[in-house]
Amino acid sequence: MDKQYYIRVRGKVMGPFGTTQLRSLRDRGQFGRFHEVSEDRQNWLSATTVTDLFPAATEVASKTLPPASLPANGRTAPASDWLYVDANGKQQGPVPASQIVSLWQSGAITDGTLVWKEGLSEWGPVSSASIDLKAERFSPHSIGASSINKPGKLLWMVGGISLLLLFGIGGTAAFLIYGKSVSKGISDVVQVAGGNQTITSTTDEKGLTGAVGFVVCGAHVVLADGSQGDEAFGTGSCFAVSGDGHLLTNKHVVEQSWNMRNAKLFLKRMRDEYLMEVQPTVWVFFGKDKYVAEILYVSEDHDVAMLKIDRKHTPFFRLTSADRLPRGKKVAACGFPAASAIPVSAEELVRDVSRKGKKAKIESHFKPRDFEFVLTDGSVSRVFKEDGSDRQWVQHNASINPGNSGGPLIDENGIVVGINTLKHPTAQGTFMSLAIPQLRSEIEKQSRGLHWE
Repeated sequence: MDKQYYIRVRGKVMGPFGTTQLRSLRDRGQFGRFHEVSEDRQNWLSATTVTDLFPAATEVASKTLPPASLPANGRTAPASDWLYVDANGKQQGPVPASQIVSLWQSGAITDGTLVWKEGLSEWGPVSSASIDLKAERFSPHSIGASSINKPGKLLWMVGGISLLLLFGIGGTAAFLIYGKSVSKGISDVVQVAGGNQTITSTTDEKGLTGAVGFVVCGAHVVLADGSQGDEAFGTGSCFAVSGDGHLLTNKHVVEQSWNMRNAKLFLKRMRDEYLMEVQPTVWVFFGKDKYVAEILYVSEDHDVAMLKIDRKHTPFFRLTSADRLPRGKKVAACGFPAASAIPVSAEELVRDVSRKGKKAKIESHFKPRDFEFVLTDGSVSRVFKEDGSDRQWVQHNASINPGNSGGPLIDENGIVVGINTLKHPTAQGTFMSLAIPQLRSEIEKQSRGLHWE
């Protein structure tokens, strides 16, 4: 029978786990010598005393240390180079740590692949070796619609499963434009009832930056050794529709966090099998001000969601109640194209990679320019109903790109006429925003502070 153990690290007790499961956790780097183990939760010993999990160093050395001579390539290797065991159980190397990272990124080796270098007393899994695996698996140019390819096993473990939760529902991911948004300050805007302020034009720079928010969906994570940090899975735009913290965005911008928050079995599995506490979180930034947002409402009929943050007496947008917009009406799209997050030079990419693994708080994942919104001008092409549905769309040519989703489409007076949602997959320069008036009954149930024109 598989022997059962409780494990403890920094006062936190988890388990029981069988030795087979602990070996799996050990090979993934989730369970190590720094843990304590107990069979009865009263008498605790170092995990190294369990020889089934951590054989004595002399025994390991006699069985697994590499031969004194290097492999057939005969290359003289620096002491920092590594040997590894391939999928066929054959010793390979020596190779530099950067090549181990590349092999791991490509999937040629896994977290459990055994590696060794000069100075180590025994072989061990990649996940527990002193190799920085926190490089991006894909180049910045292959970043998907809303995803952020940030470093770390955790991102791929949590992000990958959450993407399955999201797209398993049947989302139209090929058409969605996921976005970013931000702000800088508050300025000369019109006073309305209650002393709150509304945006009056597309030229009100300070007012716009105080009313358009940068949404980051991700998780706060606490690992088994007590270390913790934030991971970002995707970004999007939102905009204030009241002076007391009610924000509108697209459903697809926050759906990943929404699904993960409601995936109780998934979160339990992360605790039980991977020894991680995962707290799905939505952050919203207005300039340097950071807020944790509550997902107040997710529509079943439209690609819209409402967030709520603790923020008072700040600028917000008026919403149009007009069902029709004349062709040629001037409009502007506000948002944060994901292209702004792509390094603009090889040197910047190198600096990005060198910083991997040093980021804890969510804001440290982004550059200052990622918190500056982009405004693009255009005009209305038409307003139409979706085939087989009553959903209304504003078709226009105000450029929106990955990063704009959830941001406002506004007229010359700063009134929101739509929520930036789709980029036509084949018709260049054709963009779709969800018309605002059709959402009135839904969103008024969530906030009484809306201002319609």
